[in-house]
Amino acid sequence: MTFSRQLLRSLFLLLGLLGLVLVLVVVSQRAVVQNASLVAQDVFVPATRVERLTMIAQTLSVPLTSASLASDVSFEQACTERQAQLLTGRVAAQFGLASAADARQRLGAAFTSAQAVAPAGCRGFLAEVDLVLRNPALLSAGQAASLSNRVTQTLTERVSWNSVPPCLYLEAEGKPFYLRGPQGYCLAADERGRPGLASQVSVPASVRQLGNLAYSRLLDPQSVSGSVSDARRFAVTLHQDISGQLDRYAGCWSAGLDCPIEGAVTPLSRTQGATVVVMDAQTGAVLGMQCFGAICANDRLFATEPLAPALIEAPPASAAKLFFSLALAETAAPPKELLLQIKTSGQLDPTAVKRNEWWERSAICDLQARPLGAAPHACTIAGRAMRIAEILGWNSRCPDGPSRCGVVSLAPELATLPGFMGLIQTVSASSSQDPGRAPSLMAERRYLNWNDYNRIRIAGGVTQIGLPYREASAAVQAVLGAAEARTSALGLAGLATGLYRLSQGQPPSMPLVVKPAAAPVSVTSPERAREAQSLAAAARLVRQGMAKVVSPAEPGWLGDGTAHRAFLASFGRPCSAGCPIEGKTGTVSARDLRFAGTTTFTGLVELPRLRGLLGLATPSTNPLPPVLAVGVIVFSPDRSQPTTGHAASHLAMHLIRDISAPAIASPGQPN
Repeated sequence: MTFSRQLLRSLFLLLGLLGLVLVLVVVSQRAVVQNASLVAQDVFVPATRVERLTMIAQTLSVPLTSASLASDVSFEQACTERQAQLLTGRVAAQFGLASAADARQRLGAAFTSAQAVAPAGCRGFLAEVDLVLRNPALLSAGQAASLSNRVTQTLTERVSWNSVPPCLYLEAEGKPFYLRGPQGYCLAADERGRPGLASQVSVPASVRQLGNLAYSRLLDPQSVSGSVSDARRFAVTLHQDISGQLDRYAGCWSAGLDCPIEGAVTPLSRTQGATVVVMDAQTGAVLGMQCFGAICANDRLFATEPLAPALIEAPPASAAKLFFSLALAETAAPPKELLLQIKTSGQLDPTAVKRNEWWERSAICDLQARPLGAAPHACTIAGRAMRIAEILGWNSRCPDGPSRCGVVSLAPELATLPGFMGLIQTVSASSSQDPGRAPSLMAERRYLNWNDYNRIRIAGGVTQIGLPYREASAAVQAVLGAAEARTSALGLAGLATGLYRLSQGQPPSMPLVVKPAAAPVSVTSPERAREAQSLAAAARLVRQGMAKVVSPAEPGWLGDGTAHRAFLASFGRPCSAGCPIEGKTGTVSARDLRFAGTTTFTGLVELPRLRGLLGLATPSTNPLPPVLAVGVIVFSPDRSQPTTGHAASHLAMHLIRDISAPAIASPGQPN
């Protein structure tokens, strides 16, 4: 019995020792696995794709020599005619190539070099070219080794057993509604304890299309970076009601109707089309955007069609006067005359040689009417106007190359979603070192007096004219929003948003269509804060002038505001002093061979005040922000048809009416 008891005790002791060893082994192996995971960083590098993209980027970015100009256009045999045209147009635009043949040669060489690495079809090649062209760093990496490293960094993916794709949602009625992502994950509470997204809601088609594009970019390995790389939830900023209204307009347009517009104006069906963007003026969030008509079939969009309103360009026309208005408002320019000049976008009485004479003279500091032959004089207005344009988001990224000048990201640090804000050159290019930017914008430049400038402009023959003439010409063309000045509906809405924020003493915020659910708090630099404060008074004065644009004629000044008739047609009443809608219109000159007759509108609407004016209550569900910014471009009508009215301001006023007061929409109009 004693022997048996001792044997059992020894057996239990042995089993205990074996159990302890087993536990130690498991713990040590887990530590090894964790350390290995940390070392590997859970990354995957697609080696073959890295090699293909390296060859494509290297071939596209280097001009072909005469020895390499063999007619190697094998990509055209692999692609459909439409795919080949898309590729050719995009490459020609990206690199500023003079002919489509040059673009085809580069694409042929790129396709051949990529096929030598691993065969792929045209669809894959198209996606690879798109990825390269959306990443300027890949086109300026220099040596092959550096380029290969950049491509590797771009394509490296973080992978692990526990990783999941992001969730995309739409904020509606105070709830986050699921748009895209793995439903089992997105609809459940996350690891931070946040409730799952609400089940899918019916959303307008434009929201769905933009959501699909944004989600595809979120899944690109190179798209998500920076401080939000671990974010799992992303919001589309579009508003359900505004997007729905714009989609109804699109339905009318595709049916050949003119329901978003009425009154004495060229029917929209006889134009090339229109683009519209609506933003929250307080935050810069894009609430709705839509493209109508033939203008939307633009090869340069290259698989980014939902972003058409943010990318399709036109001259800003007289909307550019707002940059100069802010510069003039900082000086001793008579405030009352500035407000009236904004109202009618020039002088209508017969005492002026030209309607825009006051604007042209103000841009070159020559309101005193210097005599013919007077010596060139100094002026800083044009340089200051260009700096203000930069503060408001125009001329961004110009050092990255002409194709990137004026382009902004609509989802900072998240996805490659581009938008075009605008480009304007207010000073002579001969005094600039970088594209779109002068060495010192506040330097005093010497300008030819307006009388001499106008005489030469009318007579022609300016080949012997020196820098003072070129400076005067650059300023005059810029204040009219002509020459090479370009913007989009996004840029026009962004201009109004920036003006609003400046009037509140806040720095302008860039437009946004996708943002992380827990966005990092942005910190305003002291310099930007000082710039905003210094422009606050000028912005408030300019907004007073913009309110007059919608109002009727007043004693002592000839002419209604340029958007008065549009307001009258939409609301059936005039908008007098203190109008809750502020705007600035523009019409491209008939001398512009491409955009003649195109009209532009940028404006602000204070919804609570407008509803008060109309005697309407604020909706209790899905409320809108209190201040909206609107940008509209209606592209040149058919030249065989006469042009009447200002189509962009009419479309803008109807949209504002239908957003703020759908109950008073006219019969036959979308509600």
